[in-house]
Amino acid sequence: MFYDFDIVEIAQRMGITLLKQLHDGQVLARCPFCGDSRKQHHGHLYLRGETGEYICHRCGESGYAIGLYARLRGLDTKTAYKELASGVLGPLNVRSHEVRPQQNITPVEVRDQVYRALMNHLPLYQRHKQDLINRGLPENVAINYRSLPDDPKIRWSVCRKLNNDGISLEGIPGFYRRTNRKGEEYWDMVEGPGYLIPVRDTQGRITSLQIRRDPPGLLTVYGHGQIKVRAVYADEESGEKTFTCEIKSVLAPKRGGTAQGIVAPYEVGLGQTQLKLVVNGKNVTNDADWYVSGPAVIGPGKKYVWFSTPGRPGGAAVQSQPHVTRPGKTEKIWVTEGPLKADVAAHLLSQPFIGVPGINAWEPVREIASAMGVKEVISAYDNEDNPFTRRNELALARYLEEAGIKVTKARWDRELGKGIDDALVSLIKRHQVITESTFLVDEKPVTVKTTTTTEVEIHAPRETMKTMKQEGFLARLIKKLFGAA
Repeated sequence: MFYDFDIVEIAQRMGITLLKQLHDGQVLARCPFCGDSRKQHHGHLYLRGETGEYICHRCGESGYAIGLYARLRGLDTKTAYKELASGVLGPLNVRSHEVRPQQNITPVEVRDQVYRALMNHLPLYQRHKQDLINRGLPENVAINYRSLPDDPKIRWSVCRKLNNDGISLEGIPGFYRRTNRKGEEYWDMVEGPGYLIPVRDTQGRITSLQIRRDPPGLLTVYGHGQIKVRAVYADEESGEKTFTCEIKSVLAPKRGGTAQGIVAPYEVGLGQTQLKLVVNGKNVTNDADWYVSGPAVIGPGKKYVWFSTPGRPGGAAVQSQPHVTRPGKTEKIWVTEGPLKADVAAHLLSQPFIGVPGINAWEPVREIASAMGVKEVISAYDNEDNPFTRRNELALARYLEEAGIKVTKARWDRELGKGIDDALVSLIKRHQVITESTFLVDEKPVTVKTTTTTEVEIHAPRETMKTMKQEGFLARLIKKLFGAA
């Protein structure tokens, strides 16, 4: 009988630092392969006990429990399994493959129908609409996104409305069944605060939803009463510390503050305020884990999470895949990191984009490009000195070239921003141009959202292709739009 080993237990016994249990059942840990963040209480390694998987969203290392042990010990998986089975780490929790619980995700056609209905029942809060506008989307585009309700009663009400419309939520990632004190079951969804980003396939169907969480320490009140806020912060010197703050949800100034701990500049009413955590005179708001009790919600630390409910009754794990904007037949398409970044850049450049869910999640790009009839892919990964970003960008280029798809690489002045979306927005703000202008390049009209003459460099990856002898039409267009690197 072949057994699975507990991924979390193996990680712990191999000296990997476990940071915290996440709401979706995963365990966040420090990555032993890339060294992770400089901040010791930050991590990018995710351990999923339900499936025995691990993945680092920084360096892309991934696999299963036995593979993790093999990688750390420098062994092949067969030898690693024998060592684990022999008890080299002591007694380990095991389970057979035959008894592994499975949750069947519903077909994409069903998910698309449910998610579209969900979006019709949800609001878009002003703070989220403004965030989308600040990112470069006009109001008429921003209103296509939706907010996760701050008030849990609204979430429950939306689920009831979906059920009353004859829509089943069984096996739909993001939804799950709960039981009240009377023993009655009802449906709920992933809690906020944050807004939903639809992830679409080449046919325009919503395959999944990603959540853009509110900033850490952003307290939003949805009712009257006493609110207790707790922030947990840890560093190498002092270890983990907990800070608390009590607030009445009435609109009244709050006098003073503390030199160390949570600083609440104002007591809040039915609105929001930005709380700060100051430790030894240092603002560590973004480095803390935030919790709240009472009629309010508060933004957690992680920016992007999936609308997913693995292991919960009636729920399902999301099957993350790239997001495709402006689907249809096209000769050229851009690739960048993340659905929202792809949406913003696609709007500002008036070009189709693929937003991969992570720097190492590029394999589906080839199938998508082939299905769309794409002959050239322009890689627009973040412009940063990250060897893992560069390594995955290079791997993507090689993978696409094997299928006969031409790959070029975009770069821009780092002062404009790390991401392609940041660079575009910076250019627009710098030149204060908000109207559309049409360029004629090779006698072909192309509509863009800025008239700046700064240029960007687009070239083939040196490692995989020879220098292009002649620039294509799109490359010349981009040189009109961006600055030379």
